[in-house]
Amino acid sequence: MSIKYSSIEKDGFNANIATIYCDLSGLKMFEVIIRESERVNTVEAQWEDSNGQVSGKHEIIGSLYCSPIETVSQKTAIIKISTDKKDNILINRLVIKKIK
Repeated sequence: MSIKYSSIEKDGFNANIATIYCDLSGLKMFEVIIRESERVNTVEAQWEDSNGQVSGKHEIIGSLYCSPIETVSQKTAIIKISTDKKDNILINRLVIKKIK
């Protein structure tokens, strides 16, 4: 799983965005809106139809909101999110479904 950071400014809305990519296929898996916070998070994901872990782990500092991808060429859905806490770090595990 690769991660690419960007910023968005639109109609008074400002946020940092992290786009999570599958290393095997190069497809976008999901996006994360990052709000300022001291909270330490780890995100990891796998495709619904995979038999095991297909992503790496990425540490992101801030409050997170995860959303699926919806573009003309690609669409995903987040079908499961589980969160654990270990050593004051939130671990977010997502299962992603490819729709198109």
